[in-house]
Amino acid sequence: MLEHLLFLSLEAIISALIIIYIPYTEIDWSTYMQHVRLFVRGVRTYKSITGDTGPACYPALYVYVFTFLYAITKGGRDIFTAQWVFYAIYIIQLILVCMLFRRCKVQQCVCDLYLIH
Repeated sequence: MLEHLLFLSLEAIISALIIIYIPYTEIDWSTYMQHVRLFVRGVRTYKSITGDTGPACYPALYVYVFTFLYAITKGGRDIFTAQWVFYAIYIIQLILVCMLFRRCKVQQCVCDLYLIH
């Protein structure tokens, strides 16, 4: 249990430092925001939801999730806020996986490998 807390703490600290000190690298955020912009404007034909890197290729639920992010990030312009939302989701996911591993009595070495990727 103590090992999990140590790894989770280190992961949380390192991830936060990366968000704060490493410049944002564009991957597909702008395209996702283009998709959402079309969705918000009423486009509902999935093949018509496209952006700079191509059409929407994820299941339709993603437009709803990213519509939320679109709303809280000033139309996708506040990427720093989006990074912190993803950070929170990531840390919660790690905690849940550790709890699941512990409950299922997964060997410690498997937990350690998962946490340090």
